[in-house]
Amino acid sequence: MKRKRFKLLLLLVGRFAFAYVASYVGIRLVRPECINTKDGPIAAFRRFYHPLRYIDSERPAWYFKAQDDWLEVKLDWINVGNGYLYFLWDGREHRAGYDTDHGFKEGDSVLVHFNYVLVTLDDFRSRIVPFVDKIKASNKPG
Repeated sequence: MKRKRFKLLLLLVGRFAFAYVASYVGIRLVRPECINTKDGPIAAFRRFYHPLRYIDSERPAWYFKAQDDWLEVKLDWINVGNGYLYFLWDGREHRAGYDTDHGFKEGDSVLVHFNYVLVTLDDFRSRIVPFVDKIKASNKPG
């Protein structure tokens, strides 16, 4: 008797998981305007589907290479006007928002610490947006 209940419970959980994922995929494909705003999908969508949005999101190229969210980069350009820090990593230029005093200049090799925000756009694509919250000197000489 217990085995039959366990199988029934497992089947029920499996169906719920399938319905949850299928409803997310359906919303992503259909993109209904009734749950969309000029700032992206409504808050209920963002909260309810947060795990799937996180799994499905676009991530920066360095996301899995950073150690405890620290990454060694070379400062390329500091644009105070729009709040972006442009840096070179892996031979390419990247950018991240920043709002920290750092005291470094362009061309310095530094360690930057990232904070990430999960953003879902009005076309229902999710993206992990990086922000630099700490900068410190690199351990390598010159």
